[in-house]
Formats: sequence, C-alpha cells, structure tokens
Amino acid sequence: MSSEDITEQAHVESNPSSVDTNVSHHSINTDNNNNKHLGNQEMIDEIMELKSNIANIINTIRDSKTVCSKYENEIQYLQEYIGTLMQSEDLKNKN
Repeated sequence: MSSEDITEQAHVESNPSSVDTNVSHHSINTDNNNNKHLGNQEMIDEIMELKSNIANIINTIRDSKTVCSKYENEIQYLQEYIGTLMQSEDLKNKN
C-alpha cells in the first residue's frame, strides 16, 4: 500500500463523508491512466502507419530501380545498334 493510499484511508476513516470524493479521485487517476494508455496506443498506431508508409516507399524505390535498369539496358542496346548502323553506312560510303 502506498503512502498516498494510507493517507487517503486515514482521511476516509476520520471523515466518512469524503468517501465519494475519494472515489472520484480514484476515477480521475484511472481516467488519466486510460488517457496515457490511449496516448500510447495512438503513438503505436502512428508508428505502425509510418512503418507501412516506409515499406511502401521502399517498394516504390525498388520498382523504380528495376524500371530504370531496364531502360538503361534498352538505351545501351539502341546506342550499340545506332553505332553499328553508322559504321555500316560509313563502309557503304567509302565503297
């Protein structure tokens, strides 16, 4: 039993009419604890939402890197193809 509980019990014993006040005092503490719990739950929910958003961003980045890599390969192929065409055109012009 905490010193606060002992003090409260002594107060109730010396003044029986204060029982209702003490009950409401406990309910206020309970409400504060519930509010803290709700605050913690809200923080947990927000953290989970942020975690989900980060996962979505990471997936988007991976997808973008895949597309970028594909385009880089296509660009390289086209550059080689154009270079080959230009060489063959140069050979035709020299003959």
